Amino acid sequence: MADLKLRAETAAEVELLVRMLTEVGAEFVGLAERLAEHTGRAVPIVFEASGLNNVVTVCKSQVSDAIEMVCKSFRAHADAVIAGLAPATLPQPDNPALAAVPAPAAPPAEPHITYRPAIKAHPAYKDAISKPGRLKCCPPGSEPYLTLR
Repeated sequence: MADLKLRAETAAEVELLVRMLTEVGAEFVGLAERLAEHTGRAVPIVFEASGLNNVVTVCKSQVSDAIEMVCKSFRAHADAVIAGLAPATLPQPDNPALAAVPAPAAPPAEPHITYRPAIKAHPAYKDAISKPGRLKCCPPGSEPYLTLR
């Protein structure tokens, strides 16, 4: 009798995991769709946004199917627990520290990209080419407006 109760509790715990996974997955896909909309608009303006846009597009198209597959596997495990084909308790990680969610990384001490908007066009920018075959990148005696370190 105690074994049946433990198996029922385990199956209920699995169903709770399925519901939480489905709920969080739906939120994630919704956010991925919104982010894909914005990164898609950014790609023509800033080429560097294309990598992020690609990742988000893949996420929004594949995460919901992956969650559905994992939920079916969870439910199959719960059925096996009820039928007595699987252990009555859920397996625990060998090392609980590995199962813990890692802390977010600390932000860098200083940004690696510095942007200084141009307030007014400098007279040296009138002609884009100073000598044949040489492109002016910034006015004499100044730094470029976008600096990468």
